[in-house]
Amino acid sequence: MVSKRRERGNYIRTPEAIAKSVATLKDGFETGRLLHPKKGRHQHWHGPWTDEQKANHWTKTPEGREKLSKQSKGRKLSEKECYRLSVLHSSRVRSARETNHTSGNGGKREDLNMMYFRSNWEANLARILNYEHKTWEYEPRTFRLAYNLTYTPDFYVHEDDIWYELKGRMTERSKKQLELMPKLFPEIKIILVEGKQYDVFRVKYKKLIAWEGN
Repeated sequence: MVSKRRERGNYIRTPEAIAKSVATLKDGFETGRLLHPKKGRHQHWHGPWTDEQKANHWTKTPEGREKLSKQSKGRKLSEKECYRLSVLHSSRVRSARETNHTSGNGGKREDLNMMYFRSNWEANLARILNYEHKTWEYEPRTFRLAYNLTYTPDFYVHEDDIWYELKGRMTERSKKQLELMPKLFPEIKIILVEGKQYDVFRVKYKKLIAWEGN
């Protein structure tokens, strides 16, 4: 947005405008209305809300709820937008933010070329595939199953032409994905690794690789 305004020539900051912005920020820092970015980077820019502020927000009032209800009632997202949101959901669970929502112990692993994995299970399977000298890719392809549903298997092993999906817990979304995949993509072979199969891997490989977790 800023770049477009600059292209149009209407994003030129005059000395007066800059001085005004500096004065506004300075006043905010001194009064505590704003948090300094270096001193409160981990918090919201405007500071944390109190329980009272949250309770009194306009969206919590009967009028506010009614207004939001009218705005969202009957609203339909386009097929393109539903697909975009589904892809974003898949991207979120592959990012570091996933650790805020699950106990998967997501993070980068030094012994795996600093690749990010969202769980111990995934990191251990990557180590197993390396131990077996397999050529693999981590979540290289996203399959479109419906206008509002996509699916990204965890691993693809080139030599075997097999995909691996690790599931410590099964959600309704996961069940739907695994149900639709063989119907829409019968040529794709997926091996589902749940608790019992993961236990077999643990017994076989725990002393052979840098096993992570229990």
